[in-house]
Amino acid sequence: MAGNTANDASGRAAGYKAQTVAQGYPEWEYRLLSALNAPRGYAQLEALNLWARKEGLPDDANNWLALTDPNNEFGQAGGDPKGALANGVWNYDAKGNPLVVTFPTQAHGISATVKFLSAGYGDIIAALQDPNATVDSIGQAVAAHSNAWGGDGNYILTESGNPAVASSVYTNGAQTGPNASSTGGGSSFTHCNSANTIIGTPGIIGSIGKINLLNPCQAKAIVGGLTVGIGLSILVFGIVVVIRGEAAQSVISQVSKNANSVAKVFA
Repeated sequence: MAGNTANDASGRAAGYKAQTVAQGYPEWEYRLLSALNAPRGYAQLEALNLWARKEGLPDDANNWLALTDPNNEFGQAGGDPKGALANGVWNYDAKGNPLVVTFPTQAHGISATVKFLSAGYGDIIAALQDPNATVDSIGQAVAAHSNAWGGDGNYILTESGNPAVASSVYTNGAQTGPNASSTGGGSSFTHCNSANTIIGTPGIIGSIGKINLLNPCQAKAIVGGLTVGIGLSILVFGIVVVIRGEAAQSVISQVSKNANSVAKVFA
Protein backbone atom coordinates (compact mmCIF):
# COMPACT_ATOMS: atom_id res chain seq x y z
CA MET A 1 0.00 0.00 0.00
CA ALA A 2 1.11 3.54 -0.62
CA GLY A 3 0.44 4.37 3.01
CA ASN A 4 2.82 1.76 4.38
CA THR A 5 5.89 4.01 4.49
CA ALA A 6 7.91 5.78 7.13
CA ASN A 7 6.67 9.13 5.83
CA ASP A 8 3.09 8.39 6.90
CA ALA A 9 4.19 7.98 10.51
CA SER A 10 6.06 11.28 10.48
CA GLY A 11 3.01 13.51 9.87
CA ARG A 12 2.08 14.39 13.45
CA ALA A 13 -0.52 16.89 14.55
CA ALA A 14 0.46 19.68 16.94
CA GLY A 15 0.82 18.39 20.46
CA TYR A 16 2.11 14.94 19.53
CA LYS A 17 5.32 14.02 21.30
CA ALA A 18 8.25 14.03 18.90
CA GLN A 19 9.39 10.43 18.56
CA THR A 20 11.53 8.83 15.89
CA VAL A 21 10.21 5.68 14.25
CA ALA A 22 12.64 3.42 12.38
CA GLN A 23 10.22 2.59 9.55
CA GLY A 24 6.55 2.46 8.56
CA TYR A 25 4.11 0.52 10.69
CA PRO A 26 2.78 -2.91 9.62
CA GLU A 27 0.37 -2.88 6.70
CA TRP A 28 -2.57 -4.23 8.70
CA GLU A 29 -2.65 -1.05 10.84
CA TYR A 30 -3.08 1.22 7.80
CA ARG A 31 -5.79 -1.03 6.36
CA LEU A 32 -7.66 -1.32 9.65
CA LEU A 33 -7.68 2.45 10.16
CA SER A 34 -8.92 2.97 6.60
CA ALA A 35 -11.70 0.43 7.16
CA LEU A 36 -12.69 2.31 10.33
CA ASN A 37 -12.60 5.67 8.51
CA ALA A 38 -9.94 6.78 10.98
CA PRO A 39 -6.89 8.98 10.29
CA ARG A 40 -3.68 7.10 9.70
CA GLY A 41 -1.74 9.42 11.99
CA TYR A 42 1.02 8.80 14.47
CA ALA A 43 -1.29 8.49 17.49
CA GLN A 44 -3.51 5.89 15.85
CA LEU A 45 -0.62 3.87 14.42
CA GLU A 46 1.42 3.90 17.61
CA ALA A 47 -1.56 3.00 19.81
CA LEU A 48 -2.41 0.04 17.59
CA ASN A 49 1.24 -0.98 17.56
CA LEU A 50 1.48 -1.00 21.36
CA TRP A 51 -1.84 -2.81 21.58
CA ALA A 52 -0.62 -5.57 19.23
CA ARG A 53 2.74 -5.73 21.01
CA LYS A 54 0.94 -6.48 24.29
CA GLU A 55 -1.11 -9.27 22.71
CA GLY A 56 1.91 -10.79 20.94
CA LEU A 57 0.16 -12.86 18.25
CA PRO A 58 2.19 -13.50 15.08
CA ASP A 59 1.38 -11.58 11.93
CA ASP A 60 0.19 -14.69 10.07
CA ALA A 61 -2.53 -15.28 12.67
CA ASN A 62 -4.24 -12.19 11.15
CA ASN A 63 -5.74 -11.48 14.58
CA TRP A 64 -3.47 -8.75 15.91
CA LEU A 65 -5.77 -7.70 18.77
CA ALA A 66 -6.50 -11.30 19.85
CA LEU A 67 -10.23 -11.40 19.10
CA THR A 68 -12.23 -14.17 20.72
CA ASP A 69 -14.60 -15.60 18.12
CA PRO A 70 -15.00 -19.37 18.65
CA ASN A 71 -18.39 -19.44 16.90
CA ASN A 72 -17.26 -17.50 13.82
CA GLU A 73 -19.69 -14.73 14.68
CA PHE A 74 -17.45 -12.02 13.24
CA GLY A 75 -15.44 -13.92 10.63
CA GLN A 76 -14.53 -17.35 9.40
CA ALA A 77 -11.65 -18.68 11.46
CA GLY A 78 -9.01 -20.68 9.66
CA GLY A 79 -5.41 -20.87 8.61
CA ASP A 80 -2.63 -22.56 10.50
CA PRO A 81 -0.03 -20.01 11.66
CA LYS A 82 3.22 -21.03 13.31
CA GLY A 83 2.55 -22.07 16.89
CA ALA A 84 -1.24 -22.41 16.55
CA LEU A 85 -2.62 -25.23 18.68
CA ALA A 86 -5.19 -26.24 16.08
CA ASN A 87 -6.43 -25.10 12.69
CA GLY A 88 -8.14 -21.76 13.21
CA VAL A 89 -7.60 -21.75 16.99
CA TRP A 90 -4.82 -19.95 18.83
CA ASN A 91 -5.65 -20.89 22.43
CA TYR A 92 -8.37 -22.19 24.72
CA ASP A 93 -10.17 -21.01 27.83
CA ALA A 94 -9.84 -22.63 31.26
CA LYS A 95 -12.43 -25.26 30.33
CA GLY A 96 -10.67 -26.27 27.12
CA ASN A 97 -13.06 -24.42 24.79
CA PRO A 98 -11.69 -22.54 21.75
CA LEU A 99 -11.05 -18.91 22.60
CA VAL A 100 -8.75 -16.70 20.52
CA VAL A 101 -8.94 -17.60 16.83
CA THR A 102 -6.83 -17.10 13.73
CA PHE A 103 -7.97 -15.91 10.30
CA PRO A 104 -6.80 -17.26 6.93
CA THR A 105 -5.94 -13.91 5.33
CA GLN A 106 -5.21 -10.32 6.30
CA ALA A 107 -8.48 -9.23 4.68
CA HIS A 108 -10.44 -11.70 6.84
CA GLY A 109 -8.69 -10.39 9.93
CA ILE A 110 -9.38 -6.74 9.09
CA SER A 111 -13.07 -7.46 8.41
CA ALA A 112 -13.45 -9.45 11.64
CA THR A 113 -11.74 -6.74 13.70
CA VAL A 114 -14.02 -4.02 12.29
CA LYS A 115 -17.13 -6.13 13.02
CA PHE A 116 -15.88 -6.99 16.51
CA LEU A 117 -15.18 -3.37 17.46
CA SER A 118 -18.48 -2.26 15.95
CA ALA A 119 -20.38 -4.77 18.10
CA GLY A 120 -19.81 -2.99 21.40
CA TYR A 121 -16.66 -0.90 21.35
CA GLY A 122 -17.87 2.26 19.67
CA ASP A 123 -15.86 4.42 22.07
CA ILE A 124 -12.63 2.81 20.90
CA ILE A 125 -13.60 3.43 17.28
CA ALA A 126 -14.44 7.05 18.14
CA ALA A 127 -11.06 7.47 19.84
CA LEU A 128 -9.30 6.15 16.74
CA GLN A 129 -11.39 8.39 14.46
CA ASP A 130 -10.60 11.53 16.47
CA PRO A 131 -8.25 13.69 14.33
CA ASN A 132 -6.86 15.22 17.53
CA ALA A 133 -6.33 11.90 19.26
CA THR A 134 -3.19 11.11 21.22
CA VAL A 135 -1.73 7.72 22.04
CA ASP A 136 -2.92 8.19 25.62
CA SER A 137 -6.49 9.13 24.68
CA ILE A 138 -6.77 5.95 22.61
CA GLY A 139 -5.17 3.95 25.42
CA GLN A 140 -7.74 5.29 27.87
CA ALA A 141 -10.59 4.16 25.61
CA VAL A 142 -9.09 0.67 25.38
CA ALA A 143 -8.40 0.50 29.14
CA ALA A 144 -12.04 1.38 29.88
CA HIS A 145 -12.99 -2.14 28.77
CA SER A 146 -11.39 -4.01 31.65
CA ASN A 147 -13.28 -7.19 30.76
CA ALA A 148 -11.70 -7.28 27.30
CA TRP A 149 -8.52 -5.25 26.83
CA GLY A 150 -8.02 -3.55 30.18
CA GLY A 151 -4.44 -4.79 30.46
CA ASP A 152 -3.72 -3.74 26.89
CA GLY A 153 -5.05 -0.24 27.48
CA ASN A 154 -2.93 0.16 30.59
CA TYR A 155 0.08 -1.08 28.62
CA ILE A 156 -0.55 1.57 25.95
CA LEU A 157 -0.71 4.26 28.63
CA THR A 158 2.42 3.01 30.39
CA GLU A 159 4.62 2.43 27.35
CA SER A 160 3.54 5.43 25.26
CA GLY A 161 6.20 7.49 27.02
CA ASN A 162 8.88 4.80 26.96
CA PRO A 163 11.50 5.84 24.36
CA ALA A 164 12.86 2.29 24.10
CA VAL A 165 9.44 1.01 23.03
CA ALA A 166 8.09 4.01 21.13
CA SER A 167 11.24 4.29 19.00
CA SER A 168 10.76 0.83 17.49
CA VAL A 169 8.02 -0.74 15.40
CA TYR A 170 6.48 -4.04 16.46
CA THR A 171 5.90 -6.18 13.40
CA ASN A 172 4.13 -9.18 14.97
CA GLY A 173 6.88 -11.53 13.87
CA ALA A 174 6.69 -10.48 10.23
CA GLN A 175 10.04 -10.62 8.45
CA THR A 176 10.34 -6.84 8.15
CA GLY A 177 11.28 -4.14 10.59
CA PRO A 178 14.15 -3.51 12.98
CA ASN A 179 13.17 -6.25 15.43
CA ALA A 180 11.96 -8.95 13.06
CA SER A 181 14.20 -11.64 14.56
CA SER A 182 13.25 -10.98 18.16
CA THR A 183 9.56 -10.06 18.21
CA GLY A 184 6.28 -11.70 17.49
CA GLY A 185 4.28 -14.56 18.85
CA GLY A 186 5.41 -17.19 16.35
CA SER A 187 8.37 -19.42 17.02
CA SER A 188 11.23 -20.36 14.74
CA PHE A 189 14.89 -21.33 15.08
CA THR A 190 15.89 -17.66 15.38
CA HIS A 191 13.22 -16.55 17.85
CA CYS A 192 10.67 -18.07 20.19
CA ASN A 193 7.49 -17.32 22.05
CA SER A 194 7.23 -18.60 25.62
CA ALA A 195 3.42 -18.36 25.40
CA ASN A 196 3.33 -21.20 22.86
CA THR A 197 3.21 -24.84 23.93
CA ILE A 198 5.26 -27.79 22.70
CA ILE A 199 4.39 -30.15 25.54
CA GLY A 200 1.29 -29.26 27.52
CA THR A 201 -2.48 -29.06 27.41
CA PRO A 202 -5.28 -26.53 27.42
CA GLY A 203 -6.86 -25.99 30.80
CA ILE A 204 -8.10 -29.26 32.22
CA ILE A 205 -8.94 -27.88 35.65
CA GLY A 206 -10.79 -24.59 35.72
CA SER A 207 -8.59 -23.00 38.36
CA ILE A 208 -5.35 -24.07 36.71
CA GLY A 209 -5.96 -23.15 33.10
CA LYS A 210 -3.50 -24.03 30.38
CA ILE A 211 -0.60 -26.28 31.40
CA ASN A 212 2.66 -25.48 29.61
CA LEU A 213 5.32 -28.08 30.42
CA LEU A 214 7.67 -27.12 27.60
CA ASN A 215 7.58 -23.96 25.48
CA PRO A 216 9.69 -23.08 22.40
CA CYS A 217 12.08 -20.88 24.39
CA GLN A 218 12.82 -23.72 26.81
CA ALA A 219 13.24 -26.17 23.94
CA LYS A 220 15.62 -23.76 22.22
CA ALA A 221 17.67 -23.49 25.43
CA ILE A 222 17.77 -27.28 25.77
CA VAL A 223 18.88 -27.74 22.16
CA GLY A 224 21.52 -25.05 22.61
CA GLY A 225 22.79 -26.69 25.79
CA LEU A 226 22.95 -30.12 24.15
CA THR A 227 24.75 -28.67 21.14
CA VAL A 228 27.36 -27.01 23.35
CA GLY A 229 27.72 -30.20 25.42
CA ILE A 230 28.22 -32.37 22.34
CA GLY A 231 30.73 -29.89 20.95
CA LEU A 232 32.75 -29.92 24.17
CA SER A 233 32.65 -33.72 24.29
CA ILE A 234 34.00 -33.95 20.75
CA LEU A 235 36.73 -31.44 21.60
CA VAL A 236 37.80 -33.37 24.72
CA PHE A 237 37.74 -36.65 22.78
CA GLY A 238 39.97 -35.13 20.10
CA ILE A 239 42.44 -33.86 22.68
CA VAL A 240 42.57 -37.31 24.32
CA VAL A 241 43.15 -38.97 20.95
CA VAL A 242 45.97 -36.55 20.12
CA ILE A 243 47.61 -37.04 23.52
CA ARG A 244 47.33 -40.83 23.31
CA GLY A 245 48.59 -40.73 19.75
CA GLU A 246 51.65 -38.75 20.79
CA ALA A 247 52.23 -41.13 23.72
CA ALA A 248 51.95 -44.17 21.46
CA GLN A 249 54.33 -42.59 18.96
CA SER A 250 56.81 -41.95 21.78
CA VAL A 251 56.63 -45.60 22.89
CA ILE A 252 57.10 -46.86 19.34
CA SER A 253 60.07 -44.56 18.87
CA GLN A 254 61.66 -45.77 22.11
CA VAL A 255 61.10 -49.44 21.17
CA SER A 256 62.67 -48.76 17.80
CA LYS A 257 65.73 -47.18 19.42
CA ASN A 258 66.09 -50.13 21.80
CA ALA A 259 65.80 -52.59 18.92
CA ASN A 260 68.56 -50.75 17.01
CA SER A 261 70.81 -50.85 20.09
CA VAL A 262 70.27 -54.61 20.48
CA ALA A 263 70.95 -55.17 16.81
CA LYS A 264 74.20 -53.25 17.08
CA VAL A 265 75.30 -55.37 20.07
CA PHE A 266 74.71 -58.63 18.25
CA ALA A 267 76.35 -57.29 15.14
